[in-house]
Parts: sequence; structure tokens; C-alpha cells
Amino acid sequence: MSDGIFAELTAPSNTSAEQAVLGSILREPACADKLLAFLKPEDFYLPQHKAIFRVIAELRAAPSSPGTAPIDPLVVLRALVAEKSFDDAAGRKYLFELAQSVPSTANVMSYAAMVRKDALRRELMALGAALRQDAAAQAAEPGELIEQAEQELYKLRQGDKSDEPRVFNSVAAELYSALAQRVQNGEQPGLMTGFRRLDRLLGGLHAGDFVIIGARPGAGKTSFALQIAMNAARSGHRTLFFSLEMSAEQLVARAMAGESQVSGSLFRRGTPNADEFARLADSLNTLNKPGSRLLIDDEGALTVGKLRAKIRRAWPAANDAQKKSDETPNCQARENTGIATTGSGFLEHHPRHCSGPCLVIVDYLGLMEDKSPQRGDVTRAQELSRITRGLKTRGSSSP
Repeated sequence: MSDGIFAELTAPSNTSAEQAVLGSILREPACADKLLAFLKPEDFYLPQHKAIFRVIAELRAAPSSPGTAPIDPLVVLRALVAEKSFDDAAGRKYLFELAQSVPSTANVMSYAAMVRKDALRRELMALGAALRQDAAAQAAEPGELIEQAEQELYKLRQGDKSDEPRVFNSVAAELYSALAQRVQNGEQPGLMTGFRRLDRLLGGLHAGDFVIIGARPGAGKTSFALQIAMNAARSGHRTLFFSLEMSAEQLVARAMAGESQVSGSLFRRGTPNADEFARLADSLNTLNKPGSRLLIDDEGALTVGKLRAKIRRAWPAANDAQKKSDETPNCQARENTGIATTGSGFLEHHPRHCSGPCLVIVDYLGLMEDKSPQRGDVTRAQELSRITRGLKTRGSSSP
């Protein structure tokens, strides 16, 4: 731990839980597979426990007998002595004590959860200490440190997911059940864009999709993405539109001009005639339908980390509880859907977390920046590739 206030803190650990996990494996080796999928050696606090769990993992993954290598105190002891983590006498005594200290392996996953929680707490403490040192060194801008911290927290959150592989026929049954329910309720298969031919081809926007809209300059990519955003918001989907090239006023002026069928230059000249002014006034009734479900963020210099942070902060949970029933009728059972475009946006549709946006658009990909600490000396093509991977990861996961 670092000096100062962090030096006074004790690293969280649970020796009894760690011993119970290791003892369960030594007592019943069949426990090893599910524990190896849930824990890693670094999750253990005591060095000798890390060594024991690492040896068990290596034995289980041995090329000669993957997944079937025998795990018992003698086999584990032999490996530990060979690498000089234990001496023979002390190691033998401790391993047999571990095996005999667990009366039953029925609660082994509960013990593992305790070990993992303390490991996460230690990782958070280490992250806080590193952030404090970086802030004190004043080697980076505060905004960069905040973004870096958010990225590290996001990695911790993703790494904490312990989802196991899913059985094929179970997934098939879930899909069939969801399809039957959708047909019975007359629900749309995906998030409809409002463009009928496109919706017929794609079936709407679906969970985890990452779609590129590509066209030559001036072909209308921004207008197309903006119209999708407006259609989605009118259908009850919270939509967040990131505009890196145009201001919010310019985007809304474009939408008003398109809806009222007047020239967009009227907003610059400020001289509409009576008919044009009346049509603009009428267009407000249509444009008001998305209401608070459509947000525009026109801050430039957008990075993947900043995008993630803004998505998490959009539509606070307090407002969500009040508006959920009437603003997000179509967000109940979907997962993230993404669209990224070379000239226009990246859309993602949020799943079970309706406190955030259902749909996200970025206009456009070419103006995004990569300010990750590992950026190094890379070409713009490599930078865009890294940004695209970040967006794809964002589109296939929860916020």
C-alpha cells in the first residue's frame, strides 16, 4: 500500500474462506472446475494460498490430461515442493489440514464468493492508491485521469462477471419461448428504425449489433442517423445522440427544416415568409413527440471512455423510476444494439438497464479520439481500429 492515508488501511481478506475453498478442492476434486471458472490465483490474499490454487489450475490444465489430472494433497505437494513454494514437511502438514478442515463441500461457491469480494475490494484500494499517486504527480490532465479511472473500474466490473458457458438446448428453449411471447403480444422483433424497407431487411436493430453506415460525403448520413434517432424516441426508446461535428442547434434546425419542408438556410438568414413560418410552427408539434426521450450531446473530442461515462450518467435512476412505465415500453427485454458509421453514428440499445439510453448514436466515428494510456505511437488507422473495438465491446455489454 502507498504512504499516507492508504498506509493506515488494512487490506480486506478472509483466511477462513480461502482455506475452505482450497480444502474443498483437495477433499472433492470435482469442485475444481467450477471454482477455476470463478476465481483466479490473484484473488487469494495469502501467498501460500495463491501458490496452492495456481498449482491446482496448472494441474487441471496440463496438456497430458486436460481437465482430468488427479488433484489430491500429495500431487499438489509434489508440485509445490518442486517450485520451492513449500518444504516437504510443512507443506504436507498444511495441505492435509486443509483437506480435513472442510466437513462438506456443499457451500464451496459461497466461500468462493467471499474470496472474490475481498479480492475486488483490494483491487479497488489499489486503484485508488494509484489514482492518488498519479494525481499528486500532476503528469496528466485531471480529465485524462478521470477517464483512465473509469476505464479501470469498467474492467473490474467486466472481470467480475462469472457467467458460465450456457447449454445449447437451454438457449434454444429460451429463444423459442421469447419468440412465442413476442408473437402472442404482437411485439416488434427489434428496435424499428422507421424506414420500412430497411426494417424488413434487418428486422429492426437487435441486441449486440454494430452496424456501419458508410457513404460518400454529403450523401445524408447525418440526416439518416438523426431520423432514426427521432423515430426511435417517438416509439418510446430513450435515445442519446452524440454529435462531434455539428452543434445541437444545427442538428435541431436540420430536423425542423426537414419536417416543415423549408430551406435550412432560413435559420441563418432569419427571414422566413409567413407560410414558411407557419410550417415551422406546425413542425414543432411533430418534433415535440420525442420529448425528453431524445438527448443531444455536442461536446467535441469524444473518446470511448468519455462516451461510456456519459451513457452511464444519462437519465438518472431517480427519473427512471418515475418515467419508466410511459417512456420505455419497448426497452424491457432487449440488450445492447450498436451502429457505428464511418460518416455517421454508433447506436446501442440497452437491455435490462432502462435507467440509461435505449439507443446511442455517434456522429461520427472519424472524429472520435483515442486517449488511452496504452496508445503509444500508432497510426490513425490503428487508432480508429482500437476505437471501433471499444465501441463494439460497448455495444455487446451492459453499461
